[in-house]
Amino acid sequence: MPRVAVASQMDVEIGTQIRIARRERGLSQTKLGTAVGITFQQMQKYEKGANRISVTRLYRIAEQLGLPLSYFVEGAKAQRRHGAAVSDVLTPAALLRTSDALKLITAFNKIQSSSVRKRCVLLVQAIADEAEPD
Repeated sequence: MPRVAVASQMDVEIGTQIRIARRERGLSQTKLGTAVGITFQQMQKYEKGANRISVTRLYRIAEQLGLPLSYFVEGAKAQRRHGAAVSDVLTPAALLRTSDALKLITAFNKIQSSSVRKRCVLLVQAIADEAEPD
């Protein structure tokens, strides 16, 4: 019986790197998928780490995003190093997989004024501090 390739944590981490790079470039899953010859559903599965991605396909994605192949592997390795924290709070790498965090980062990035950015950070810190149990 043939072995079925099961996605691993590394696949999830590489998928996260793909998602981050794609969003930074303002590309939809459909647009990137079409450029590399796959459907948006398959791109979605890669980004979630549900399906393993071949080196050839990863190379095509890297080309379309204008990144070296090593970007995905090194980024995934960094996630592994920093993702070992045991806590109810998500690690930064895990947090980036959430749509709310990506929306917040995207909106924050549009703020031009450094003083407004600082006030936003202070506001979020104050909210977080209030939300902590006594």
